[in-house]
Amino acid sequence: MLTKIKWIVVLISFCLVLSFFYGFQYYNQKQATDELLSELIHQNEKVKEAQLNQEGDMIIIDVELDYVNNLQYAESNIGKDVTRILGDREFEIEFKDNRNDFLEEVYYRVHYSLQEALVKGNYTEMSRAIEEILGQYQIDHYSFIVEEKAIYFQLKSGNNFLYEKLPRVPCKIITSNGESDIK
Repeated sequence: MLTKIKWIVVLISFCLVLSFFYGFQYYNQKQATDELLSELIHQNEKVKEAQLNQEGDMIIIDVELDYVNNLQYAESNIGKDVTRILGDREFEIEFKDNRNDFLEEVYYRVHYSLQEALVKGNYTEMSRAIEEILGQYQIDHYSFIVEEKAIYFQLKSGNNFLYEKLPRVPCKIITSNGESDIK
């Protein structure tokens, strides 16, 4: 009986030591990856601040930038660096901006056109409508870029700027012959 208890104690002790060892390894690896990633992101001269957060399997990277003329290009560059470190792990980059009430009001006026274009795909019409609205305001710079996965919209007035990334959702289209297509 005494030998059974000793083997159980040894087995439980072994399992505990093993789990502590792997837990410590995981923590150290995660810490090293986070530090390397943070360092790499901060090497970008437009990045003022970056913070990494884990939400389930997804890594959320909050990035505060100086104003950039092309938000999609900035995200692409940061994304390439992040992919080099994380490989195929899922991540999302979220940008912090320096918006004020004026820019929020302007965005509120144009967001209908942006949302309609996301649903209908009428990007040329969206462009005309937004340019007409923005012509009514004193805006130093604006940009909207339509790419495969999102529309990037940005405004700048003085020292304030607003960034919006609107994800495009694939649509299922039923053709006249009954076949469906994802766009």
